[in-house]
Amino acid sequence: MNIDPGMFPDVADALGVDSPAIVEKDVYAVQLLCLLSKLRSETFELVFAGGTSLAKAHHKLFRMSEDIDIKLVIHQDRYERFIGPLVYHDEPATWGEALQTVVKLAQQLLPDGSAES
Repeated sequence: MNIDPGMFPDVADALGVDSPAIVEKDVYAVQLLCLLSKLRSETFELVFAGGTSLAKAHHKLFRMSEDIDIKLVIHQDRYERFIGPLVYHDEPATWGEALQTVVKLAQQLLPDGSAES
């Protein structure tokens, strides 16, 4: 979809939004979400989460944060059937072992304590 950026100020005025940048962010965020919604996998789902997702779900269109939260949700049963054997070959890790490894790695990468355990 081609969008004329020159339209953002007019759309902002028509909707009573203070900044055309808010309209622009919203347009690009929706385009990204449309593209991501077409991705399909047997082993995971992409989930639109966070404050922006709540604002969209409740039709508060112009509440935009600086980010869009997309979570990668791995299906445990599919992990154990597909990903574990593929990655670990003869000795696949169990779901719990893989989860512990990911948490430990996150704790090392995010020393401020923001990694959930």
